[in-house]
Amino acid sequence: MGHLRPAESRESPAEIPCTTAVPRVFVMTRFRRRVAAATASAAIALGGVVALAPQASADGFCSYLPDGARPDVYPNQNNDAVKQAQCLILFESGFGMNNAVQIDGKYGQQTYDGVIWVQHCNGLSEDGIVGPNTWEKLYHPNYACQRFDN
Repeated sequence: MGHLRPAESRESPAEIPCTTAVPRVFVMTRFRRRVAAATASAAIALGGVVALAPQASADGFCSYLPDGARPDVYPNQNNDAVKQAQCLILFESGFGMNNAVQIDGKYGQQTYDGVIWVQHCNGLSEDGIVGPNTWEKLYHPNYACQRFDN
């Protein structure tokens, strides 16, 4: 597959401007997701039945790795750590929603573009590697970096 880089026909992730405001609709959506997750947890605790997606659910929580596991992720890898990064890019950074990031565990071009965008917008080294600093920004996103414009 070779070295991944932004596609020539699209704008480079590093050129995508970081927004400075979080759209109100996003804030409400995140609030509603968290309320739904809390409601589902309470229903399960009380013996109710709730259907949830097994891995990446609409509430924005990703569980492809055990708690605290944050291995380095490199281009061209294919594993659960890549799935975790893809899930966080999709649900937490907002980049993946309109940029075809799929949670398939394959670190390809779209995942690379998402990682570079997250790194750029957070002032990190733009190397495409999901290391400790990038994991931190994926788990604790800078809401000024949210992208919902495309």
